[in-house]
Amino acid sequence: MNSAVVSRMADAIAVAEGYPVEGSRSRRNNNPGDLERDLTGEGIGWDGPSVIYPTAEAGRAALKTRCG
Repeated sequence: MNSAVVSRMADAIAVAEGYPVEGSRSRRNNNPGDLERDLTGEGIGWDGPSVIYPTAEAGRAALKTRCG
């Protein structure tokens, strides 16, 4: 899939999951898609069903993997 389309999908999902909101689960966990499966092997833990990523970039990469 086109990388621009994947990025736009990832952005839309992040907004829908509350990532822009300070203190939201997806923001705390560096997981903009609030993913429940670690698709990249970069997760460092769990917050309930949600994966915790070490950085926002790692979480975004996982979300883009899911979208693509």
